Amino acid sequence: MLQENCLQAARWAREFPDRAPLTTAVNLSARQLGRSDLPEMVEDALKHSGADPSRLLLEITESALIGDAEAAASSMDSLRSLGVALGIDDFGTGYASLTYLKKLPVDVLKVHGSFVRDSSTTTGTGPSSGRVIELGDNLKLKVVAEGVETPKQLTRLRSLGFNLAQGFYFARPQPAEGISRLLEIDPRW
Repeated sequence: MLQENCLQAARWAREFPDRAPLTTAVNLSARQLGRSDLPEMVEDALKHSGADPSRLLLEITESALIGDAEAAASSMDSLRSLGVALGIDDFGTGYASLTYLKKLPVDVLKVHGSFVRDSSTTTGTGPSSGRVIELGDNLKLKVVAEGVETPKQLTRLRSLGFNLAQGFYFARPQPAEGISRLLEIDPRW
């Protein structure tokens, strides 16, 4: 999957040179993060594809970070040295502590969809979402709201300070050809 992602990212960079650079993301499991050869695998995928490392985001779920935080940090440092970005996916599910966040070389926090669903009202976890934005700002991290499905959610998230979001409201998951068509016809992409 990593190899295919890098190949597709390089294709899009060639096909759409006038667009803002696209960032593609690949999720890593706890087992993959623990592999000693992971940095070499990533480096090989980048070299083979010609993809720009700065346009690759490797996402690790909060749950993958529990256990040996020191080993995770070491692996993440090796990956970061390749020039890729690192993110914590599903943030807010209760596993990561502030201590982890300060120690890990992370660039992006992707806030779990449950925060997003609740943010469409002024009660519930909406204020907590605002605190996640503050946390991200303090740690100099990009914060992405996951699972945005409605205009009302997007409006509420913007009012809380989110400036990055993903979800069905923007596009459904689709094959690379579908994304290519969006890039051809819609200048917002």
